[in-house]
Amino acid sequence: GQDLAALEIWNEPNYELFLRSDDPAREYGRILRAAYPLIKRERPELPVLAASFALADVKFLKQLYEDGKIAGNYDAIAWHPYSHPYSPRARKGRAGVESSFRDGAAALRKVMRDNGDEKAELWATEAGATTCTEGVDERCVDAETQARWVREYVELSREMPWLRALF
Repeated sequence: GQDLAALEIWNEPNYELFLRSDDPAREYGRILRAAYPLIKRERPELPVLAASFALADVKFLKQLYEDGKIAGNYDAIAWHPYSHPYSPRARKGRAGVESSFRDGAAALRKVMRDNGDEKAELWATEAGATTCTEGVDERCVDAETQARWVREYVELSREMPWLRALF
């Protein structure tokens, strides 16, 4: 049979399009705490990825630890490190921590470590750049920029030994 590299629990729970709740951190924590032990009972070697944030949402990660009680119920944190309209090389001073690949990852890892996660492993499970008609959306880039940014994601990820995967 076909094997899995990991199992990501939910998609962008910090974005109300995907998790509608008055208290998304608490609700997502409930989902994760229910799923994690069941998955580990059946497949103890399968990495379970939590969060899969839209961007490096440090505030939401803090809420997940405080209100969602996620500690001990994941093997790694996943996030979608889109940097548009900036290059993945952009630092937080220009792009903001949420949209900086390197600085956003560092900020997420700090929260993880502050909450007892010594490994603080991240998976970037959705990254890239959108090609679309210019002027339609600030995130639109041309094909050459898209290719350059994908190369930059790969190059930067090589500097992050704790980044297990880049999709």
